[in-house]
Amino acid sequence: MEVLPADPGAFRYGQTGAEVLGHPEVGPRVRALFGRDWTAAAPAQGGTAIPAEDVFRQVGLPQMLRVGDVEHIAVTGCTPGACRTQRGLLLIRADGQELRARIDEGGFTHHYAFGAGLAMDIPNRLVVDGAWMALAATPYRPVWPGRSVAE
Repeated sequence: MEVLPADPGAFRYGQTGAEVLGHPEVGPRVRALFGRDWTAAAPAQGGTAIPAEDVFRQVGLPQMLRVGDVEHIAVTGCTPGACRTQRGLLLIRADGQELRARIDEGGFTHHYAFGAGLAMDIPNRLVVDGAWMALAATPYRPVWPGRSVAE
């Protein structure tokens, strides 16, 4: 897992995290990735306690990661006013065909996968969790909006 500093490929779908989430090619896939969790909280059914959309209301700049020989665009987000406990990561394979995500909400972690034949199995969880840790360890700028690297 490698975070690529200042890679222009990170801006393939937008200059900001908000632009990436609203991109005509990526936006519908993001909503499909999260399904009902995008707009509604459903903890009793195993879903998130807050809508995933809220976790990505405050987003960081897109960043490029390399997992093996495959590049991914990473968008981090957090719920305004709760960035320490309600954070998310969206990983988009550079061609836009596969998406993976993780939402942390105060001790509970939810993983998501979207793409042809893609399932959130252990290898895909390891990719998402590895990206999460690699971004958190990136020293050259804050990763999650509203947080400094020191937090």
